[in-house]
Amino acid sequence: MAGPILVVDDDQFFRRVAADMLSKRGYRVVIADSASQALQEAERTPFDLVITDVVMPVMDGMALTAKLRERDPEQEVILVSSRTDVKGSAMALAAGVSSVLTKPVEETDLLLVTERCLERAQLRRERAQLQNENLEFTR
Repeated sequence: MAGPILVVDDDQFFRRVAADMLSKRGYRVVIADSASQALQEAERTPFDLVITDVVMPVMDGMALTAKLRERDPEQEVILVSSRTDVKGSAMALAAGVSSVLTKPVEETDLLLVTERCLERAQLRRERAQLQNENLEFTR
């Protein structure tokens, strides 16, 4: 079972639409309207995936990604932007985000990218569990 997904955007409409798309597929979704609220949520709950807008007041999605990565270098992050410039997408991918989607986000695109990210998160959990079991076995 996938862990919760955090959706971060200062636009209430996008938060609701994204949360509805994911919830109807059975995913547990937590929403935040700012990067600071997202960081507070991340303190309380480990998220398998964070979906965040790039352009937000005070702290943007790139800065949020960097802060989340300080806690968990393998945190799965999808950036969502209304900008379509390739340079911004290339910078985001170079920063280690899993994917970049352009608003308006198509439901099929969001679900496909989400499934891929959650599969990677699950594989990392399984790998860590196997490593722990191997350590216990060798003792």
